[in-house]
Amino acid sequence: MKFGKQLENLVHPRYRGHYIQYKELKKALKVWTGMDKEQSTVQEVTHWASSFLRLGPNPEVSPEMRLNESLRHEMERISKFAELEETTIRSQLKALQEEVKASRTAPADAMKRLEELGDQIVQLKSYTQLNFSGFRKILKKYDKCCSGARVSPWFMAEVARAPFMKINYDSLLQLVNAIASALASKSPSATGGAAVASGEMSTRPRLGSGTWESTLKGGKEAVFLVDAKDTMQVRVLLALYFYGRQQKGAAPSGAVPESIPTSCCYFDTPDYQVYQSTLPSTTSATLPSMQIRYNAGEAVMLSVDAPLEGGTEILLTRAEAANLASTGTASLPRSIPAVAARSIEGLRPPNTNVAQAQGCLKIAQRLVKQEGHVPIVQASFARQFYQDRSGSFQVSLDEEVRMSKAAGGLFGKGQSPEWVPQAIITVSSSSPVMSSDGMEWLQHLQERTNLLHVSGFSLAALGIAHFYAKDRGFPQPIWYHNIMKEAEDYSDVPEGPGSGTRATSEAGSQEDKAPSSSAAAAAA
Repeated sequence: MKFGKQLENLVHPRYRGHYIQYKELKKALKVWTGMDKEQSTVQEVTHWASSFLRLGPNPEVSPEMRLNESLRHEMERISKFAELEETTIRSQLKALQEEVKASRTAPADAMKRLEELGDQIVQLKSYTQLNFSGFRKILKKYDKCCSGARVSPWFMAEVARAPFMKINYDSLLQLVNAIASALASKSPSATGGAAVASGEMSTRPRLGSGTWESTLKGGKEAVFLVDAKDTMQVRVLLALYFYGRQQKGAAPSGAVPESIPTSCCYFDTPDYQVYQSTLPSTTSATLPSMQIRYNAGEAVMLSVDAPLEGGTEILLTRAEAANLASTGTASLPRSIPAVAARSIEGLRPPNTNVAQAQGCLKIAQRLVKQEGHVPIVQASFARQFYQDRSGSFQVSLDEEVRMSKAAGGLFGKGQSPEWVPQAIITVSSSSPVMSSDGMEWLQHLQERTNLLHVSGFSLAALGIAHFYAKDRGFPQPIWYHNIMKEAEDYSDVPEGPGSGTRATSEAGSQEDKAPSSSAAAAAA
C-alpha cells in the first residue's frame, strides 16, 4: 500500500487537518521539477489549495529552494501543533494529579481518565511518527526524480531535530506513573482490576502457541515481540502498572526507568554449531552458549547457558572480558562499583557465589579455547527495567534494536547493521503460582498491541539466521520467516521506537553531508 493511502487510513480524527500535506507536496514536486508540464494546466495548479503550489514552475527559483521552503513551513506548522498537544496533555495530567492528591475524584473515575490521557500520549507519538515518515517519503521521491546530490540525508537530519520530534514523552510517562502509583496506594483495585480504556483490540495474527502462562509459572523467562511502532503503547501500559526497577533494598519511587544504551555480543563456532543445535529439526542436544553484555560503563556481564552444566551470569571488567573473547583467559574481578554493576544486570542479579562464578568462567574459557567460540553477532538496544507493585514480575523492554555481523573484536562496531522491526519484552516471575488477576496487565498488553510470544526466540538466533544461514544452506527457525513476513507486510507503516532516537540516528548519520549550493543558500 502506498504511503499516501496509508496516511489516509491511519489519520486520527483528533489530529485531522494537522498532518503533513503529503498529496499536495507530491503534486508540487511534479510542478517544480517540470515532470507535470505536459499534463498540468495553470487552472489545475492554482486549484491546489496549498500555498507552495500556487505559482507553478518558476525558472528563477530552483526546485531545491522551493522544496526547502515548503518543507520548513510544514515542519514549523506540525511542530507548533505537536507542542500544543504536549502542553495540553501535561496540564491535564497535572490537574488530575492534584485531584487525586486531594481525593476529589473517585479512584475508578480517576483511573479511567488517566488511561484516556495515556491513549492521547500514544496518539501523539503516532502523529509524530506518521509525519516523520511523510517527510522521508517525499524527500525520497524528490531524490528519485532529480539528478545531482541527494537532499534527503541532510534534510532528514533537520526533521529529526525539529520540535515535534523532541516531545518529552518520558516526563509525561513520569506523571502517568506517579498518578497510577498514588491511585494504587489509595485503592489497589482501581489499577489492578480496571479494564484498559478505549482503543481497538488487535486483529493481526499472533505467533506462538499461547504457552507463555505455563512458561512463567514454570519459573522461566517469557520473551515477547511487539512492532516498534507500538512501543509507546507498551510504555504507557507499563507506566500504569509498574515501577521502574529500584536499587536493592530501596522503596519503590514510582519513577519510570531511564533507558540504558546496551550492547550484546553473541558467540558461536565458525560453523555455527550452537545455532544449529537450537533448531527443532536437530536431533542432538542443545550445545552450551555464551554472550557478553555491556554498556559504556566498566562492568560487563558474561552469560553462559550450558544445559548439562547449568547456566548463570557473572560480572567481569571490560579488560577481562576482552581477554576472554580474544585468548580464552580471564579472572574474576575483586570488586565492581555497585552502580556500574546494576546498570548491566538482567532481570535476575548476577551470581555472587565465588565457586559457582568460577565454574561459569571455566565453561566460557573452555568454549573459547577448546571449542573455538568467537564473536558472531552483535546487537544494540535501549533497555528499561520495570517491576510490578506486588513484586511478582520483572520486565525488561528493549527498544531501538539493531543487529550486525560481529567485527573488530568484542567491542567493535560490527558490520552491516540492520534495524529489527520489533521491540523485545522479557518477563520473569518470582512466583511459580500466579492467579489470572496477577497477569491481567499482560493480557492488556496482548489486547492493545501486536504482542507476539515466540518460543525459542533470541537475538543470537535471529542474527545468524538473517546474516549467515541462508547463504550457507542452513535451516532457519520456524519463527524467523513469520517475523520477517511481519516486517515485510508493515515495512511502510511508520516505525520508530518510544524515545524517537532511531529517527534521529537514522537521519543524523548523514547530517554532515553537504547539500547542494542552492539548497544550502535556501537553508541559510
